[in-house]
Amino acid sequence: MSRSDTQSTICIAGLGSPHGDDQAGWLVIEELERLQPINARLITLTAPHQLLNEIEGLDTLYVCDAAASRCHVGTIQWFDGPKLPEAAVKPCSTHNPTLSSVLALIDQLTSDNLKIRVASIAGEQWRLMSQPNTAVAEAARKLAYEIVQELSGVATRG
Repeated sequence: MSRSDTQSTICIAGLGSPHGDDQAGWLVIEELERLQPINARLITLTAPHQLLNEIEGLDTLYVCDAAASRCHVGTIQWFDGPKLPEAAVKPCSTHNPTLSSVLALIDQLTSDNLKIRVASIAGEQWRLMSQPNTAVAEAARKLAYEIVQELSGVATRG
């Protein structure tokens, strides 16, 4: 698990595993670490329930994860709030409990005071210890830049 800026009220979590394209969330965090400094806590996790240990004191939670979807490989999709559309939830998810159920619990625990943004990157292969698809790796870099731009916009509005 990687960490940075543990005092920030913004947390960016990359979910993943060493299963091919499922590394997408981790790759986003790697790119964000390379782009430092940003005012956010950066963490890599292997399961959604680990998010429960990270929510105290947060105003904003970003979650980056791979998704088995009908979109082209490497497509980035954004979802706001704790409820994920059915199409965004991996039917063959390696996560138990699911990201969707953990986000619903977090929403209840934080009384709607936590802004949640979920970014998914469409993947297609999940073989153990295989490299992620090139399109997924490129999308992870692009998503990291999008997050930095969004956070810069948030910082300049305040």
